[in-house]
Amino acid sequence: MKTVLEEANEIIYGPRRASYGNPWDNFLLTASLWEPVLGVRVTPEQVAMCMIQLKLARELHVHKRDNLVDVAGYCGTLYEVAEERARRNKETLDDLTRLGQGLQGRGVVCHSGKQGHEETPDKVEGSSI
Repeated sequence: MKTVLEEANEIIYGPRRASYGNPWDNFLLTASLWEPVLGVRVTPEQVAMCMIQLKLARELHVHKRDNLVDVAGYCGTLYEVAEERARRNKETLDDLTRLGQGLQGRGVVCHSGKQGHEETPDKVEGSSI
């Protein structure tokens, strides 16, 4: 008999992946559907954590192996979602760094205190602020 972790691993990288796609994409869609219902911003990570909590609540009601398999599976997908966010954040940071370097090469300074206007609204001539 397979362990709970082995079974979860086979499910999240096998049939469920084929049925539901990448966890990031699926949980991002789920988050966008939950946001109007909950009235708050929801992240893909929070979707995974809520699904884990749902499965734990079911397990607390009555023990079923499937609940534990699903908890393990959602933990695995939570890890994938967190890794995907880190990858996307790194890409964004790299893109911003390249953009900043390109702008600096054109004489544009992207931070305060070096070049450009230092005026604030109260220093503008004729301002009543």
